[in-house]
Amino acid sequence: MMNNQTNRLAQLRQKQRILQIFVFSLITVVVWITFSMFRSQKKTVITAQQLKLAESLNPSIRIEVLDKLDKKQLFAESELTGFPIYKILVAKDGKSQSMVTIDTPDESAMPVVQPTPSPTPQATASATQNLTNQ
Repeated sequence: MMNNQTNRLAQLRQKQRILQIFVFSLITVVVWITFSMFRSQKKTVITAQQLKLAESLNPSIRIEVLDKLDKKQLFAESELTGFPIYKILVAKDGKSQSMVTIDTPDESAMPVVQPTPSPTPQATASATQNLTNQ
C-alpha cells in the first residue's frame, strides 16, 4: 500500500511539473502576442517636407516659363552634323592617351608598342663570364 501511494505521489508531481510548463508557455505566448500587437501599432510621423510634397500641383500654366523656353537657342540637324565629337583613347600600357574624333577606329589611333627586350642580370653575367674565359 505504501508503494502504491508513492507511485501516485510521483505521478502527481510529474503532472504538476507538466502543468507548470504549460502555464509558463501560455504566459510566454500571451506576452509575445501582446508585445507584437503594441509594436505593430507604432505611430508613423509625417514630416513637413512630406506634407509639402503631397500638396496638389497647380494646374495653371505660367507664360514666363513658356517664354523662357522659346528664347532658348535650338540647333538644326544640319548645324550639328559639322560639330566634332571627341573621345579619349588610352593605350594598352595605360600610360599614353590621345584625343581623336569619334569616327576614328580604336585600333588606328594608338600605335601598338612592342616591348623592347632588356638584358637580364643572368644573361649579362654569363656573357661577361664567357668573354673573360676566352
